[in-house]
Amino acid sequence: MIAGITDAPSAHTCSECGCYTASVLVKICLFASLRDIVGQSEIQLDSIPPGHTARQVFDRMAKQYPGLERYGKALLVAVNQEYSGWDREVSSGDEIAFFPPVSGGSA
Repeated sequence: MIAGITDAPSAHTCSECGCYTASVLVKICLFASLRDIVGQSEIQLDSIPPGHTARQVFDRMAKQYPGLERYGKALLVAVNQEYSGWDREVSSGDEIAFFPPVSGGSA
């Protein structure tokens, strides 16, 4: 389960230069084969720079979980329970869901 998501951005102080940097905290929901690759249906990502897009969030996840890379642009993305484009900027507290392609069957 995901620990409390707050509306306020998290922040850190850079160890190299001492600058103060705000970052974004988001909840990621994963379905079907994506859930299998990651090993859980929800994860939390923090330290995402402000202004990052859904694509950049997914690319960051794919670095942690290389099996995700094969899905590339075939996924559907939703931000806060509304389908969205990959270029949608995310904000702290957003819920981002990634849906793999599904095939239909006959009724």
